[in-house]
Amino acid sequence: MFWGRVVVEQFGEWWISRSPLLYEAPGVRVEVPVDFFTDFASFPPCVRRVYDPTDARWSAAALVHDLLYERHTVARLEADRVFFAAMALPPAPAPPTPSYLRRLFYRGVRLGGARAYDSAPRRQAERLRMYQTMSAAIALTL
Repeated sequence: MFWGRVVVEQFGEWWISRSPLLYEAPGVRVEVPVDFFTDFASFPPCVRRVYDPTDARWSAAALVHDLLYERHTVARLEADRVFFAAMALPPAPAPPTPSYLRRLFYRGVRLGGARAYDSAPRRQAERLRMYQTMSAAIALTL
């Protein structure tokens, strides 16, 4: 079950969370903080033409999945399983992700997620530094 809703601001190719989001399930509690960077889902370009990674049916699950990949608080397989389960219970009023899409997206992260899981902590730190630098530059111009 999700508590809160997805509130983000686009920053180039990325989005930054602007409101905390909590996901709870038996044995799982994941808190997505404010200022967390996400791409929602690393869909290949051909898939992005058909499925919008920011779609409310799976965007909250993707935020949680990205956080689990970045923080390495669970093994990759467990992060992927949480993603699969969370798509079934998005924050209201979004409907659940259809089961065929849940299976498709789950297979996608299982097949293509290893590199993203291994490099996520480093990439998140780089994005945060870039954001802080740009925010400081904007503040100087005001």
